[in-house]
Amino acid sequence: MIILSLKHSEGTKPCFWRPDDAGYTTIPWSAGIYKKDHVEANPKYYNNGYDTLAVEFSNEGLESIGFRCSMDLKKVKELSRQVKIQRGKDEEVSNG
Repeated sequence: MIILSLKHSEGTKPCFWRPDDAGYTTIPWSAGIYKKDHVEANPKYYNNGYDTLAVEFSNEGLESIGFRCSMDLKKVKELSRQVKIQRGKDEEVSNG
């Protein structure tokens, strides 16, 4: 499980606990993974509904809090185009 800090989240920007109760991150993949029995042993600290929520670290768990990881296809296509142009220039220099 990962711990969502309601206290440190800002609006729609979630904030998760890092490993070993040490700091915070907005990136769920950088959050600490807490065992379910550890969380359940101290629910007032890890899952009290006021300051903290324990969330399964899975797509379903993240989606349960409305967290989605998506990309802007227009931006991806533009970046891809820029990379292709740069690679073409690099190949011209190496062949030139």
